[in-house]
Formats: sequence, structure tokens, C-alpha cells
Amino acid sequence: AGSGGNNNTAIGNAAFLLSSGSNNTAIDDGALILSSGSYNTANGSSALGGSSGSYNTGNGYNALDSNSGSYNTANGYFALINNNGSYNTANGYEALGGSSPFFPPTGGNNTADGAYALLKNSSGSNNVANGTSALSSNTSGSGNTALGSAALWQATASGNIGIGSGGGGNLTTGNNNIDIGNYGQSGDNGVIRIGTPGTQTGA
Repeated sequence: AGSGGNNNTAIGNAAFLLSSGSNNTAIDDGALILSSGSYNTANGSSALGGSSGSYNTGNGYNALDSNSGSYNTANGYFALINNNGSYNTANGYEALGGSSPFFPPTGGNNTADGAYALLKNSSGSNNVANGTSALSSNTSGSGNTALGSAALWQATASGNIGIGSGGGGNLTTGNNNIDIGNYGQSGDNGVIRIGTPGTQTGA
């Protein structure tokens, strides 16, 4: 199990192996292997492996693997993998976790709940994505709020709000749009759309 540092708990084959941080808890094979951070909790095979950040919690296979950020929470297979940002929360399969290891994400203060939520996020910060594939195409946009399955899934800009299943799903590069129960249009910029013609008949 463990190899260095103080006040560490390691349970599992190679858990905390060749690591040097302190006050860590590693449970499962390879959890916190080759890591140097402190005050981390890793539950799952290879969770927080090769990490240097501190005050992180990773639950799930490869959750927060190769992480250098701090104060992150990742729950789910490959959640927040290859992460360099801090103060992120990812819950779900590959939530905040699909970026290439050659371009580690640096964005912070993001919250992703749902499989593939904020999947490709790189430098974007202060985003909230709640729902499967919500904001899944965003790389650098910031200050977006997506609530609903596939909400804002194509959006790559900033300041957009998409609410409802597919809310703002047609938005691409436009900023500061609000789409509630509406898919929006790809060329929208600073537009508010509420409801769907033919479905809602009065206001």
C-alpha cells in the first residue's frame, strides 16, 4: 500500500504506492498511486492517480486521475480526469472529463451533474450544467447555466441560459441568450426565447 507522507490510509493493491502526500485516504487498486497532494480522498481503481492537487475527493474508476487542481469533487467513471482546475464538482460518467491529456482543462468553479455534462470543457469557468450532455460541447465559454438533458449542448460561448430538455440546444457561438423551453437559433446573440410556437399558445 502506501509509501510516503504521514497520516495516510491505503486499502487495496498499489493504493498510494510511490506517493508522498499526507492525510490522504486511498481505497481500491491504484487509488492515489504516484500522487503528491495532501488531504485527498480516493475511492475507486486509479482514482486520483498521478495527482498533485490537494483537498480533492474522487469516487469512481479513474475519477480525478492525473489531477493537479485542488478543492475538486468527482463522482463517476472518468469524472474530472486530466484536470488542472480547482473548485469543480462533477457527478456522472465523464462529467467534466473528456478533454485530451495533452490539453488539460484549467477552468474552475464549474458544476456538472449528469453523464457527459460539460464533457469538453477546457478553460471555461463558472458554468453550471445539470442534465445528461448539458453544455457538453463547451470548451472555453464561461458563466453559462444549462438545466435539462442536452440543454445548451452545442453552445461554446458565454453568459447563456438554457432551461428544459434541449433548452438552447441550437445555440452555438452566440452570447447572453436565454432559452426557456425553446431550442433557440444558431445565430442568436442576446436573444430571449420562452416556449415553443405551436406548443404554448398564450402568455
